[in-house]
Amino acid sequence: MSETKLPDTHDASTEGVPLLEEELVLENIHPHWVNWLKLIGIGAFFALFGVLGVLTGDIGMSIPFIGVAALVGGYVYLDRKNTRYVVTTERVYKKSGILRRTTNEARMSDIHSLSTDESWAEWVFGKGTVQIDSTGATGILSLPGTTSHEQVEDMIRTQQQEITE
Repeated sequence: MSETKLPDTHDASTEGVPLLEEELVLENIHPHWVNWLKLIGIGAFFALFGVLGVLTGDIGMSIPFIGVAALVGGYVYLDRKNTRYVVTTERVYKKSGILRRTTNEARMSDIHSLSTDESWAEWVFGKGTVQIDSTGATGILSLPGTTSHEQVEDMIRTQQQEITE
């Protein structure tokens, strides 16, 4: 079995990820902040106006701007913290959501094709999206903001080969 660790990944706890018997975790990562780049920009915009209000002495105007910036920042932090991509010896598992949890998985034996993609923002930060096409209810499982996305794709292919041998 291939148990290669990817460089520069976040080792999140596997708590809440139901593992099958004899299933081993090969990779367990949070997506990169690039997934929330637009929201981070919006939060920074509101924070800037809040700080400008404080600097000009208009604290009453600043409070709503700083409040919105804090809410956006809190949402981004919690959403990233609660999103996880797990590659095991048996399947690829995606868990996300703050108030409502969503899980998607694709068993290695059900994966038909893999592809990678990089948006402009992902390319700038050296990240990418792994897209997994599988049979069953999952359809296409997308893992945006993946660190070393091409290595994750290779890891899945290697694991598929080991399962068929």
